[in-house]
Order: sequence, then C-alpha cells, then structure tokens
Amino acid sequence: MKAKRKYTIIFRACDSVNAVNKTPRPFELAKSQLIKICFLSLIDALKGFNYRVIILGDKLSEGMIAFFNSFEVEMCLGSYGNDASIRESINIAKTIPDDEWIYFCEDDYLHVPNSFSVIDNFLNERNVLFRQQRKLYNLSSLVNLKGKDLFVFPPDYPDRYSPRYRKHSLIVQSSDCHWRQVTNITFTFLAKSSAIKKYLSLLHTSSRKANDSLLSRRLFGQFGFLSNSICFSPMPGLSTHMHVNSMTPLRDWEKIAQDYKSRIHN
Repeated sequence: MKAKRKYTIIFRACDSVNAVNKTPRPFELAKSQLIKICFLSLIDALKGFNYRVIILGDKLSEGMIAFFNSFEVEMCLGSYGNDASIRESINIAKTIPDDEWIYFCEDDYLHVPNSFSVIDNFLNERNVLFRQQRKLYNLSSLVNLKGKDLFVFPPDYPDRYSPRYRKHSLIVQSSDCHWRQVTNITFTFLAKSSAIKKYLSLLHTSSRKANDSLLSRRLFGQFGFLSNSICFSPMPGLSTHMHVNSMTPLRDWEKIAQDYKSRIHN
C-alpha cells in the first residue's frame, strides 16, 4: 500500500503588524482574529492527512502563543521582521526530507474546508493530467510538463480576469477541480521539498523586501512555458488572501470567516 503523502506546513504569523502593504482587511477583522480564523481553516482542511505544522512566530503576543499552543504544532519564535521571517522559513525548509511537500503559508490566507483534499487529488493525478499528445501548432504539446518542478498556488487572484492582466495559459481538469497555469505567486505556495532546495538562492534573494515579483519571474518566466518550473491555481480558488482588493472570487468568504469567528473568543 502506498504511503500517504506528507505535508509540512510552515505558518508565518505576526500579530503586531496589521498589514505590511497597508491594504484594508475585510469584514472588520482585527489582526488577531484574522490569524486565528485563517489558522483554524487550515487545520480543518488538513484533517485526515499526514501533516506537521511549524509556527514561525514573529513578535507574537502571549495570547497568540497560547492560542497556537492549544494545537499540536511546533513553535519557532523570534523577532524577525517580514524579510527575515521569510528567510527563516527557507532555512526550516532545508531540513525537510526531499519527498515531502512544503506549504509556505502566511497568516492571512483563509481556506475552504476541502482545500487539501482537492490539492492532494491534483498531485495524485498530475501525471495523467500532464500526459501530452504531439500536435502541430499546439504550444502546450511542445512543453514537457512532467519534467518541470510543480508549484501550487491555492488562491485565484481576481486581477487575472481583468483585460490588462489576462494571458494565455494551460488549463487542466482534475477529478474535482479545474486548474489554470499562473506565472505570479506570493510567498504562500506549495511545492515539493526537493524542488525548494533547487531554488534556495533565488528564495533568499527574493526575500529582500518580500519581492514575490522577482520570485515569480525567475521561477516561471513571463509566459511560463520555457522555465524549469510551472505553477497552477485552482478555479475557483481554494483559499483567499484576506485583503479587500485581492480576494478570490466565487466563494462566500464572509460566511466562511463568520463561521470561524464564532469559534474564537476574540
């Protein structure tokens, strides 16, 4: 019997700063509430899977430390700042066995309950999904998808539907979701540990001023066909960045947020 895929979650949390880019939070949530509901949604999504959670806490309050300690997690606490906490997450990733999958997760991403079930199915089915037939004038037939390092970006950013940012991309369908190739990510993404170790230098460089644009450009290129790695996002998204102007469409995030808010004390 094949062993279950193992996930290591590196959850970067800081409740002393409301938002690095000053973007308003939805639903009038305080930062402490936001962290708690996002973390609860992630834990719910991981139920039934083989996983390990590492909390990378940056200047966490005593109350937030107590909240995380009520779960089965490993704590790594310090006073980092955003850039240094990214670098520390990379240092932790270097210790993870090559065959495990690492989910770098910032503290302001809310997940739907079945998000990891859908992602796990996609990883199980990817070899079939990436099988290709050679056809003339079909750009995707020229790309060896199986030979690329796979990244998964769980949200679906709304700007990808605006005329300014629309671009050609590959679309595949797993058993329970459509997936679109994307060329831009944040520092919340999933990849195999062996792939992360290939790009350690780039990740460290990109951590300066949290430069996810540089990271995306170097990993996936402008069109995402010629690079050694490729990234897919689900449609509709399985998580959302909890910023007012960048929330994943076609999900009732307010209801999900309120449901989780009812489970926390403050």
